Amino acid sequence: SKSLFMLTSRRILVSCANKYKLVDFWKGLNSDGFQAYASDGTYNFLKRHGNSTDDNLKHSDALTSYSKFLDGKVKTMHPNIFTGILADPNCESDQEEMEHLEIQPIDIVCVNLYPVEHELKNYYDENYQHKYEFNNPNLNINPILAHTDIGGSALIRAACKNYANVLPVVDPSDYDHILYKLENNTSFSI
Repeated sequence: SKSLFMLTSRRILVSCANKYKLVDFWKGLNSDGFQAYASDGTYNFLKRHGNSTDDNLKHSDALTSYSKFLDGKVKTMHPNIFTGILADPNCESDQEEMEHLEIQPIDIVCVNLYPVEHELKNYYDENYQHKYEFNNPNLNINPILAHTDIGGSALIRAACKNYANVLPVVDPSDYDHILYKLENNTSFSI
């Protein structure tokens, strides 16, 4: 196995549709000195349940200087976020550019996607027939479009592309293992 990074910047981007075990994961990371940047629903959830302060939990718009566009379709897709995820700490030009742009690195991308299959049961029956006429303009006739996660998918792919420096976390069943590694000051390996 190849030894990897030690999560030195202590910054995590969090955007989770599935919030199972997320509070415990956040409390463990918080106690280890992490600062989280979270998208709308995740931010509100952690604010309510995660013993968070304004110092350790910030809305993702603190990284982007905007809240959202297109009624929430664009929230985390921003160069500041993707630069923080994709920058190589061992690449001098990456580090110079980040310093010039005043962008901070992100160590962990904790994202899971909308539960599309579950949501579609609200709109289609077992024969894939519409249950009722759509009158919500945000659904664009097809509810699949409203529940297709673009930003989350892109964030996961960016974290995977920089896997040697950023830990992508998509499955709540991995939270305990990650906290164990942090508590025992063990590097992550593949």
